[in-house]
Amino acid sequence: MPLTFGEQSGEMTERVKTLAALFAATKGVEAFAVTDIVQRMWEKLVHLSTAAAMTCLMRANVGEIVRTPNGRELSPTSFSVVPPSQPPTVTHPARAL
Repeated sequence: MPLTFGEQSGEMTERVKTLAALFAATKGVEAFAVTDIVQRMWEKLVHLSTAAAMTCLMRANVGEIVRTPNGRELSPTSFSVVPPSQPPTVTHPARAL
């Protein structure tokens, strides 16, 4: 999983450039300096909130949910802005095993 960092102001400051250079010289670390870190932080918050709500409502972890019939359709990465015309049929993880 890559590391993404940047200034909240969106500027590519010297400290961001320095940090990017240090990570570039490091083996095994994938890091990106970005100018839209606030937007990316909000996207992460929405993703984590959606996953947390899903696991609480279904009383199962993400792996258990994904292994159920149609479980992948419920993953936060598969959500679209426009709701589908017919919601997926979901089996509770505890009942699917």
